[in-house]
Amino acid sequence: MEATHIFGLNHFLQNVEPLCGTPAGRADETEQKAELQALLEKAISENHPQLIAEEAHPRRRNLGAALAE
Repeated sequence: MEATHIFGLNHFLQNVEPLCGTPAGRADETEQKAELQALLEKAISENHPQLIAEEAHPRRRNLGAALAE
């Protein structure tokens, strides 16, 4: 049986580089991004997708591209 996984999320979490300006904000951002990355890595390893597509800024490193590599 085939499955389709679609993740809709805050675009803020897609950026690999930190964006928050305060230490508390950066810590929270790092935790959220790590949890998202772990979830996506699990989905990729369990489902072996043929395509990973992500709307992203052309000059910023993003999580989807990092995982696809």
